[in-house]
Amino acid sequence: MPQFRAIRPNKAAHRLEAMLRRDKILQRGHSAFDPAIWRHAEHLHRCGARAVYEFPREVLAGAEVRDRLDAYARIDPAILHYLSGDRPPVFAERVR
Repeated sequence: MPQFRAIRPNKAAHRLEAMLRRDKILQRGHSAFDPAIWRHAEHLHRCGARAVYEFPREVLAGAEVRDRLDAYARIDPAILHYLSGDRPPVFAERVR
């Protein structure tokens, strides 16, 4: 099982929340259900653990949330799984 260096959850969570607010995906005091975001979340989950891991890393690195969601929406989860793209890369595995 690969192990990755953990980032401080409070700092990361605050940065992600600020970016979501900036991109008007999350609005302060607004908790309405957004079916489009839900569909993107379901698709990202179907793409596997690697996509779920990579998406917030890309957003925290400065990528636009909507652009990244649209990019992941174009990926076929079956092909990603067939090519082992849903698993961590080999070089990321822990070396003892």
